[in-house]
Amino acid sequence: MDLWKDLKPGKNPPEEVDVVVEIPKGSRNKFEIDKETGLIKLDRVLHRPFRYEWDYGFIPQTLADDGDPLDGVIIVDQPSFPGAVIPCRPIGVMHMIDQGEGDDKIVCVPADDPDSKAVKSLSKAQESRMRKWFEGYKRKEKKKVEITGFEDAAAARRYIKNAIELYKKKVKG
Repeated sequence: MDLWKDLKPGKNPPEEVDVVVEIPKGSRNKFEIDKETGLIKLDRVLHRPFRYEWDYGFIPQTLADDGDPLDGVIIVDQPSFPGAVIPCRPIGVMHMIDQGEGDDKIVCVPADDPDSKAVKSLSKAQESRMRKWFEGYKRKEKKKVEITGFEDAAAARRYIKNAIELYKKKVKG
């Protein structure tokens, strides 16, 4: 099964989307979807002391401007595992420029997590934490990254909708 092409983007996108986990919270291993096989493979290991502070993955049947599936950052208490599919509710988008290319991240909470039911947006503390983490881990790898800002849940839904349409046009044909 190709996790990017065979799975749907969710049961009610863009309000609720499925995110396929590539990297579980707490991991130093940076896994990525292999676009040729649809499997998850180890890309690299992060420098110490960095570990992912969230589950991280992608939304199936989406295509971002960078040519990859649209990234999803899932705010969770407990880690899952690579290949897990988590129904999520988008609460914001983080705009990032990585090595000169746009690399936006959809920030989500698990749709069925009772603790996340009331979460509708990113807090300033969460934004600050994400900014510091992504800038810090990239700096450790001697890569230039810039977090250019955050937007709300409505913007995240627009990005998801556009990424689904771009996938249909460029990948499915």
